[in-house]
Amino acid sequence: MTTMTPRLPDAAERERAATTFERNVVVTAGAGTGKTRLLVDRLVHLLMREPEVKLTQIVALTFTNKAANEIKLRLREQLESYIAARLDSAPASLKDEEIHAELGAFLQRYRLSKETLLRRAREALRQIERSEIGTIHSFAATLLRLYPMESGVDPQFVEDDGARFERLFDELWGVWLDQELSRGSSRQEEWREVLRKIDLGEIKTLASSFCSETVDLKRLSATAREQNIPEPVAVWLKSLEERASLLLERHPEQRSNEKLVRASHAVLQRFLGAGASGDAALTEACRDSLSGSINRKLKGWPEEDVAEAQEIVRAARALCQVDDSLSRGLCDLLIPFAEDFREAFTRQGMISFDGLLARADSRAGSPHGPRVA
Repeated sequence: MTTMTPRLPDAAERERAATTFERNVVVTAGAGTGKTRLLVDRLVHLLMREPEVKLTQIVALTFTNKAANEIKLRLREQLESYIAARLDSAPASLKDEEIHAELGAFLQRYRLSKETLLRRAREALRQIERSEIGTIHSFAATLLRLYPMESGVDPQFVEDDGARFERLFDELWGVWLDQELSRGSSRQEEWREVLRKIDLGEIKTLASSFCSETVDLKRLSATAREQNIPEPVAVWLKSLEERASLLLERHPEQRSNEKLVRASHAVLQRFLGAGASGDAALTEACRDSLSGSINRKLKGWPEEDVAEAQEIVRAARALCQVDDSLSRGLCDLLIPFAEDFREAFTRQGMISFDGLLARADSRAGSPHGPRVA
């Protein structure tokens, strides 16, 4: 005699999540709670319900190849178990009993014949490797290869994991910067003004973020004329603020280094709240609390934390001198470089992971691009 598996306390909620298709469903759950199983159940219900849907008409996206392969594997195993099940004989094990119960529920819920259910299961099995069960990036790449002209990409583009982006960026940045800072540059005054307030290392980091295709350069240029912090600058500052928070968690003491990082953290927070127009009180805050330097030999501070703190303090001090003109000046200087870099990167037949998403998103909404439901 076999015994059915005890019913889970949230079984009703799981069933609703697997069988509700007339509206959006959001499931929030921790690791190991059965989200993958729920996704597979939802796919199977889509295949068995009316009107009939082919597996190749379904898009199921996740973040990693490992997770996508896991979904495919479990879907294959579930469909194979349905095909192998013998409904005309008593189940021989607990697993057989569960499969019989699932099949009986499908037949009853969707009023299917056994032959129709098995036909759909076999057809879905044949289509698994042609289905769009994969990562968000792989789906974006598929769209772009289907519509290369509309997307402005080489149909044989290579997806870059970041290594080629960094190599080309370093190459072009060095050449461009030499020209910009040379005696013959037409923008010497602009560079002098910017370099009084922020160093080249931080400018390079900002330029790299401008080169990402997730940054709308036209919108960025327009924003620079307003009183708002440009998005890439805000992202960079937010990153510094978060890194300062982590440093303070690791070093909660009240010594010189901790005080400098804590003061820098406060400056970053106030600047992010005040916007690109700045906060008059920031200058006073710098004068009062950001004097001195990070002690490299302070007990308990490893080299990497010292370097991190130095970068954060430098940025905070620079922010104390920031005004509206710095944001505009940085954008005026760096946007032309970012535009040239993107064009060069595309000409080499490359596209970044960010570029996959940005181009797929922009072309999906274009009147001449693909339609994504």
